[in-house]
Formats: sequence, structure tokens, C-alpha cells
Amino acid sequence: MRRALDEAAAGARSMRQAEECWRKGIDPVGYAKEHKELARAFETFQADADEIYPGWRAKLCVS
Repeated sequence: MRRALDEAAAGARSMRQAEECWRKGIDPVGYAKEHKELARAFETFQADADEIYPGWRAKLCVS
């Protein structure tokens, strides 16, 4: 149960980070380098990330 709560909290943080990034007009991939929850969202939704942000894997060092 604790792990599920931790994962939900991390998901919420990634959404806040994505919104903050969007409001500031910052590149999401670059922003994810310093924000682990947002980086994890890229890894979780790889197909979408590949389509929207080609090259994200190299920038975030994900294989």
C-alpha cells in the first residue's frame, strides 16, 4: 500500500513539474534532467514521448 501511495505522489509531482515547465516556456526534456518525477514520466510513457519529443532518450540517458 505504501508503494502505491509513493507512486501516486510521484505522479502528482510530475504533473506539477510539467505545468511549471509549461508556464515558464522551458523545454520539457531539459527540465526533466533536473526533475526526476518528470523524467520518470518520459520513461513511463515512452511511445508518447518518442512521438512528441524525438531524441528525448539520448538527452535523458535512457536506452
